[in-house]
Amino acid sequence: MPVIAWIYETLQRDDNGRVARDYFHEKLEADFGDLTERQLDTAISWGRHAELFAYDDNDGELYLESYDGRMAEKSFALTELYEAWPVLSIRERVEGFKLLQQDHAEDFFLHLSARDKGQLTLALPSGERKLWMRLLAPDEAADVVQEVPGGEREGLLSLLDDKTRREVKGLLDYAEEQARGLIKPSYARLRPHMSVDEAGSFLRRDARDRAKNVYYAYVTDAEERLVGVVTFRDLLTTPGDKTIQDVMSTDVITAPEHLDQEALRQLFAQYNLQMIPIVDSKGRIKAVVTKDKIIDIV
Repeated sequence: MPVIAWIYETLQRDDNGRVARDYFHEKLEADFGDLTERQLDTAISWGRHAELFAYDDNDGELYLESYDGRMAEKSFALTELYEAWPVLSIRERVEGFKLLQQDHAEDFFLHLSARDKGQLTLALPSGERKLWMRLLAPDEAADVVQEVPGGEREGLLSLLDDKTRREVKGLLDYAEEQARGLIKPSYARLRPHMSVDEAGSFLRRDARDRAKNVYYAYVTDAEERLVGVVTFRDLLTTPGDKTIQDVMSTDVITAPEHLDQEALRQLFAQYNLQMIPIVDSKGRIKAVVTKDKIIDIV
């Protein structure tokens, strides 16, 4: 139990609502050793700031100010934790968070920044982390995962249910591709190893920044060579745990560089396509021609 919560409950159980500081020091010493004094000072300072209890310097006693012969009925308020949050250490944040009622705790957690959500989640006992990660929508979970150290990311991802984890991975893939300058305005691109759920969240995120419609998603390998194509209909009708490699067509109609406009029009007429990629000698997409004859150079 967090130290502040333990002190508060101990004071509630006392007939007079007052307990000597030395009592708490003695009990904590077994766990904290040389750090006991510092730990107790921190707990008292935080408890007083939150108005959970007070400290009598003259008598060396902690007491409940609201005590009137019955158990004090003070619940920790959201506003108190919001006000103190910026100046609290991570240990103090966890202790304050654990004092909140469950519905208040959920509301508080959802209003934290992605960085604070990540720090708080990692500071909680491992058995409690799943509850808080699964409270988040996929885009929120992706933001949190991006804010934690690299070595902690897989651990947080593993706490999510299978479908949400795949969706979050798609959003993380998009953020990585965007950071590397690999998102193209003229076409949507996927990777063969992506799951269908990952691809779905990737493309939904991609659509926010895209000024015009696309009809297919092209699949490229690590060397950016075109290896397949997938329609959005394929993605909607395929189970989310299947990979893009499972569903893509490798029979992609392409046009070589320097093909003239008349030859391109004949390709569109022959295959009734909305888009045709222009590829170089190594099979990498250099441009995309749309049916309305607009060419976007990549």
